[in-house]
Amino acid sequence: SYERFPGQFDLWLRDHFGLRQQAIAVYSNLKVRLFGTSPLPDQVALGTSYKWLYLNNYGSLHSYVRAVPFSESRIATFEKEAIRAHEWCMEHGIVYAWLFLPRKANVYTENVPRWFVRRGEQSHLDIFLARMQEHPEVLVLDGRPALDAAKVASADPLYYPDDSHWNPRGVYSVYPFL
Repeated sequence: SYERFPGQFDLWLRDHFGLRQQAIAVYSNLKVRLFGTSPLPDQVALGTSYKWLYLNNYGSLHSYVRAVPFSESRIATFEKEAIRAHEWCMEHGIVYAWLFLPRKANVYTENVPRWFVRRGEQSHLDIFLARMQEHPEVLVLDGRPALDAAKVASADPLYYPDDSHWNPRGVYSVYPFL
């Protein structure tokens, strides 16, 4: 309708004006390289080097910091789900394994931002793995030792420094573990 056109055009223009992507790239580079700050601090945190970026969202930050307690009800929910999945797979002749892998901040702790300060002694994964020892029939695998060994063996990163995902070397370091 004619009444909505000006508002819709304004929204379109804000998102499609000429050189928008280039302007965003210049702005981001200035923030990072000149001022040493993230252009999106609520989403991405700069590591000790501007080349190392870390997600600054709820899951990633709290996984590293260990500030949020792992409630008994959440542990019980994960435990029940692991047992339920194991039983279903057994009924269907499927081998069930639950592989846990750490986030980048938990592998490259030396590069995390200085304000990522650990508070708790045990991670949620540590607590869950201890709980699952009560259920040896459920195959729960911890990928941290394999990644730690691969990190020590070579200076090549296992995760992309500017991304939250692991790279092919990281994948291959866990593959023999399976």
